[in-house]
Amino acid sequence: MTGRCFGQRKAWLLIVVVVALLGLAVVWRSRSAPVQAQPLRFNHAVHVKEAKCTKCHRAVAKGERAGTPTTKNCASCHEGEQSKDPEDIKEEAKLAQYIERKSEIPWIRLYSVPAHTFFPHQAHVLAKVECEACHGPIGKEAVLPVRAPNPEAIRMKACVDCHARQKADNDCLACHR
Repeated sequence: MTGRCFGQRKAWLLIVVVVALLGLAVVWRSRSAPVQAQPLRFNHAVHVKEAKCTKCHRAVAKGERAGTPTTKNCASCHEGEQSKDPEDIKEEAKLAQYIERKSEIPWIRLYSVPAHTFFPHQAHVLAKVECEACHGPIGKEAVLPVRAPNPEAIRMKACVDCHARQKADNDCLACHR
């Protein structure tokens, strides 16, 4: 009887180990998976010198999401070549094609919160929370990243800790629907 129990324990242990290894493999693969490049080599550092974040991310002060710049938004400032650098000129030509076709630039989202979570950008803008508090020094980046530069900043722990420091509402229903 003890031999059979030992055998069953061994089988369960083997199953647990296999499941754990499969889980680790999935996590490792997802983190090492190739990422898609942004459609344009966008230089935040140059753009931040010319305008505030809200100039391009127009929805940030009005709603839940900051929104990505529209092609029309880009066209309001970009007309013809503005750069001397050959690489920048190539990027401006790509932008000009989007503008001519009147098609939106397929930007890759860097941050997203779970569907059950409500994150009001507007409330944070009104509270004068700097973009860098959650997005890191993205305004200094010469190339738009393909992954969130500060993914831990939008985890629940970071939000709860920030709300505690700022003495802001930490009621679950303020963020969870």
